Amino acid sequence: MGYYSLSQRIILSIVTVTDSVTQVLSPLFAKSATPDELQATMRKGLAYMSLPTFAFLGAILCPDFIYHFVFGHRYDTAIPLTRMLSTGYILYSYLALAVLFFLYTIKKAGHLIIVNGTILAVVAGVCWVLIPQIGLLGAPIAYVLAFLAAGLYIIGAWRHEYGARFLRLS
Repeated sequence: MGYYSLSQRIILSIVTVTDSVTQVLSPLFAKSATPDELQATMRKGLAYMSLPTFAFLGAILCPDFIYHFVFGHRYDTAIPLTRMLSTGYILYSYLALAVLFFLYTIKKAGHLIIVNGTILAVVAGVCWVLIPQIGLLGAPIAYVLAFLAAGLYIIGAWRHEYGARFLRLS
């Protein structure tokens, strides 16, 4: 198993939690018909998404000696990769909430296709450019940039669909 593979396995274990949370939240988004219901669902979703967020933060802040204890010194290169991937995937947890809104509340799957296409295009393009130049660190950078680009699209799409009035969750 390579360094990047180990990092990806750690990240995918945490992403599984995010996917489980979205399965719990899907029916709530489907039933949200008013701004008040949507705000309550989003608040609940933000609370639930704190689980994978804390797991990603744990992967970022975990001291090296714990990684060494679990995986050995042989995989030292995986430590910065895991930390960088975790940084990008924190955004993924919260992007999942917005995608649930588009998919189940307003039933506009086109936004999901654009979000996924954006992530794919940015990851592929940035990896194509950076991996030959800086090696394995190019992939985590690509994911961070992809999730930022997807987040910007989601903010724009949200504002387009409902305006700034639904961005306030307090």
